Amino acid sequence: MSNKICRAAGVGFAFAAAILILAAGTAFAAYPEKAIRLVVPFAPGGGTDAAARIVGDAMTGLLGQQIVVENKPGAAGNIALDTVAKAAPDGYTLLLGFGSSLTVNPSLYKVMPADVQKDLAPISTLSTSEYMLVVNPSLKVKTVAELVAKAKAEPGKLNYASGGKGTPLHLGAEMLKKRAGIDMVHIAYRGGGPASKSVMANETQVLFASFPSSLPKVKAGTLTALASTGPKRSRSLPDLPTMEEAGYPGFIVTSWTSILAPAGTPKPVIDKLHAAIEKALAMESVRTKIEAVGQSVAGSTPEGLATLIKEDIARWRKVVQDAGIKPE
Repeated sequence: MSNKICRAAGVGFAFAAAILILAAGTAFAAYPEKAIRLVVPFAPGGGTDAAARIVGDAMTGLLGQQIVVENKPGAAGNIALDTVAKAAPDGYTLLLGFGSSLTVNPSLYKVMPADVQKDLAPISTLSTSEYMLVVNPSLKVKTVAELVAKAKAEPGKLNYASGGKGTPLHLGAEMLKKRAGIDMVHIAYRGGGPASKSVMANETQVLFASFPSSLPKVKAGTLTALASTGPKRSRSLPDLPTMEEAGYPGFIVTSWTSILAPAGTPKPVIDKLHAAIEKALAMESVRTKIEAVGQSVAGSTPEGLATLIKEDIARWRKVVQDAGIKPE
């Protein structure tokens, strides 16, 4: 009798489990049933915000629910990180992840609001962009080798600008200092725009600058471009060599955007969001708009994004340590 009861109980548990799985599957199939919040770590108007809105608009059409961009600037992206990491893992709050915020901040701050690798669920990368090494034309250098020779001849006399401590503009210059064995003085500004103006005014002489904002100035002759920091030459300036071609193997500095969810978000939801992003990035209209703001479409799998984050955290940690930058 007891065996029959046990068998009956087993069948009952199996049936209940099947019902729960079916119910969960049905719930996920209905996702999304309301608007999705996409939290951006910067103010409106920049390249990261533009990528969020371009891809978000396309996803809205694909998912049938509005992707609402919510800008939460501050603390170099940590406010947005904190918001999303603490949100319910239901797929209705997502983070527009910016590469340096996710992978440099862990080396710059003693206390982070969340663990990027543990508290977020990667979904996909969206776009990537590169930088260019530019100088004031009065330096009369045309190549990276000539800049390095001048810096070695006048140690500590050249100033390089950045958009703030720990930005790609800052760390790119520190990488060059380390690799080339030169001494330049860091002058930090509040953003890439003021940093670029300082080089044109000859307050500083060297800058790793964003491609979209610097290209018109290079073409106008107010800045001299020496090299790009991407893995291959830019289509916008095909005659400009890369840093690798200039003699620095592995010298690649790019920025990228991505979308992540709170850790614990169900896999069917992650899969549905990833599929929508993949379709959005394949649209010619999305590609054209992304390229118009100086970026290139670059999707990935969730696993690929997780690997990128892990590798970049390790890479930038070494650069920060080599530069002697102390966490705050």
